[in-house]
Order: sequence, then structure tokens, then C-alpha cells
Amino acid sequence: MKTDKSKNEELYYERASAFRVLKDMHRGERCVLMGNGPSLNRMDLSILEDEIVIGLNKIYLLFDRISFRPTYIVSFIQDVVNQCKENYLELAIPTFVSYEARDIITPLDRRNMFYFGPHKRFLFSLDPAREICCGFTVTYVAMQLLFYMGFDKIILIGVDHRFNHRGPSDTWYVMEKKDNNHFVDNYFAIGQNWQSPNLKMAEVHYTLAKGVFEHFGREIVDATVNGGLNVFSKSVLKRALEQKSRVTK
Repeated sequence: MKTDKSKNEELYYERASAFRVLKDMHRGERCVLMGNGPSLNRMDLSILEDEIVIGLNKIYLLFDRISFRPTYIVSFIQDVVNQCKENYLELAIPTFVSYEARDIITPLDRRNMFYFGPHKRFLFSLDPAREICCGFTVTYVAMQLLFYMGFDKIILIGVDHRFNHRGPSDTWYVMEKKDNNHFVDNYFAIGQNWQSPNLKMAEVHYTLAKGVFEHFGREIVDATVNGGLNVFSKSVLKRALEQKSRVTK
């Protein structure tokens, strides 16, 4: 009979094997990391038609307004994965979900699923199969995955980094009215669980991501329209797409 330790080792090697094919597969490329803030409604997203775009959580709610589809989707919190499950399974888009959500989307369901490791606080993981840091935001989770995949430049959009809510941060609530913190007002529908963000702790982890990217000669640029995040260098999406990466080879 297998011990818990041997089962855990087996599960780790299963994840690691799937992730090995992703290591540096996008080396030297750039991507657009699309948050879910209302600022997306103020952008011309048609210029992303030929770009590698990474969507987060319920990005599929934008699909009736755009002709392209994200190259990848990243999700993390179990409750959100549960809310998105049916949509993820219908989409032919490679999707990253936390290994903690394995009971929500089982191995039999995971046609395009990649499971990343258990989360730890305050690190920037170079091995997402073994461990990853939630960093108080799925955007930070995506940054670790994109670094592992070798992207040299990440352009952020829709990362508004402001939230209209009174109450403690990092706390679970039940949605009781229309959602005005995302690009659609039913992003979290009435009656669904949602978690208030911790913007200060997210900034701490974004600063860590910036340091790691710059240490390896890579960059993260923030092209969010009127974004409230001041960790990364600012740009406008069209200009950021036109500029060559300053990455040193």
C-alpha cells in the first residue's frame, strides 16, 4: 500500500512532468497579461488580435466583445475555479489552476488543464509545479507561471489596483449588488462568494516580481488605463507593443 509520502511524490512528479514542456517555451517573447478591471472598457482591445494574451479567472465574460481569445487562462482561488468550471471545460484554451482545485476539476476533466503546486507566502517561485505563491492576487500567480515559460516582457492591462469596497481586506463576502469592480457588473453575480483584495500586500509581491524579472534582464510594463498601481514602469498599450524589449540576451 502506498504511503501518503509516496502518493505526494507521485503527484509532484505528475505535475512536474506536465510543466517541463512549458519551461522556456516562450523564451524571448512578450505577452499581455490582462486583468479584469473596469479600465478594460476604456481600451481598444482589437490591437491584441495577434498578441499572446493571458486572461485571468472569468475573462471569458469578455468574449462577446472581442474577436480573439487568450492564449492561456490562469485561475487560483478554489471558489472562483468552482464558479468557472463549466466554462473552462468548454473552452479549448490551456488553463492553469491550483492543485488545491484538483477535486473541482479532476484529472479526467483536465483536457487543457495544468495544475501548479501548493501555495506559499512571500516567494517568487521558479518551479511552479512544486510550489507557488498566491501573492494576494491571481495576477502574481500568473507572473510566476509566465516567468517559468520564459517570457521576456509582460505588458499589464486591466490591473486597476483600486477597489470600491468598505470593509476588511482579504475577507470573504457574498455578493449582494451589482459588481462595479470588474469589466462587467455580473463578474461576481449576486449570491456568489467573492474575496476582498489586499492591495498593500499585493504591492509587496509585485515589487518582488519586478526585482526577479529585472535581475534576469526581463521586464514588466504597466499599460493599464489610469491604473492605481505604481510598482512598474508606466506606458500606453499601443506604445508598449511598438517598443522593442530592453531585455539583454
